[in-house]
Amino acid sequence: MKTNISIELTDKERMNLGQKFYKKKRMITRADLNQIVKKFINDVIEATPPSPQERLDDPLLTKEWTSLSQLKDYLLKQGQNNIVHFDGFELIVKDKQNALHSYTLGDQLYKQKKGLPK
Repeated sequence: MKTNISIELTDKERMNLGQKFYKKKRMITRADLNQIVKKFINDVIEATPPSPQERLDDPLLTKEWTSLSQLKDYLLKQGQNNIVHFDGFELIVKDKQNALHSYTLGDQLYKQKKGLPK
């Protein structure tokens, strides 16, 4: 199915997304925004909701988060995890056993084991 999803962004919002995507002060392009949306949709489709055991093992999965920035701020205040990578789209943390975990936000918070970011 082809979609024609209309998203209106202000220049300020385009700059905000561009800074996260390009890692420099540059407005996001239509093509790169399309790439972000496709990746988000793919991540949601491929994501597996956490099992009851995973929710018990990681209480972060039981809370409702409005953004990954909110989760990042929470982790920094708690001092529980070492944040390895954050770009607004993905948050990678290293746990006490030095395992890397990627958190992404879709319809809920998802977590998966991860390698080092590129």
